[in-house]
Amino acid sequence: MAEKKSAAKGAAKSKKPKAAAPKAEAKAAPATKVAAKPPETAPKKAARTPQKAANRFSRAVPYNSFVAGPDQRVARRWFVVDATGLVLGRAASRIAHVLRGKHKPTYTPHADVGDFVIIINAEKVKLTGGKEEQKPYYRHSMYPGGLKTTLARDVRVREPERLLEDAIRRMIPRNPLGRDVMRKLHVYRGPTHPHQAQKPEPLALA
Repeated sequence: MAEKKSAAKGAAKSKKPKAAAPKAEAKAAPATKVAAKPPETAPKKAARTPQKAANRFSRAVPYNSFVAGPDQRVARRWFVVDATGLVLGRAASRIAHVLRGKHKPTYTPHADVGDFVIIINAEKVKLTGGKEEQKPYYRHSMYPGGLKTTLARDVRVREPERLLEDAIRRMIPRNPLGRDVMRKLHVYRGPTHPHQAQKPEPLALA
């Protein structure tokens, strides 16, 4: 009888937790619920931006540029300029342009690719404003107090070639290249020159 009572008590104890388990599961069930997800929609495609036109100047391979080398033969021409009535500064800038070779497609800054220029009637060049009576030309004997000053009107009488030579020299680089360029300039007073064998072409600067 005692064994039956103990077995009945054990069965009753074992039944209690089994009855309580569903309640715990029922209480915990609401916490484990997951919110319903909205139906997935297909991602929107981004609008295409119009492509820019290809730039022909942005190629990987650049264009080749001509560079005159020291051993390259340059075809030089001879020009003759009549300075009668020409304004000194304007004529000098145009002549320096030709001496440097800037009028050629083969111009190279560090090479002498220019042409020869002959200037005649240097004494008839024109000075504007009051430069004839006011513009000074300097010469120094390299001794103390050896500075000599001459006005343009006196230079025109004594050595008119200096008017054009000085103006052109100051528009040419002051270096060995500039000295080579100036060797191609020939200035003469009067209408004649000793370079007929080179067959110079007339160069109009007006």
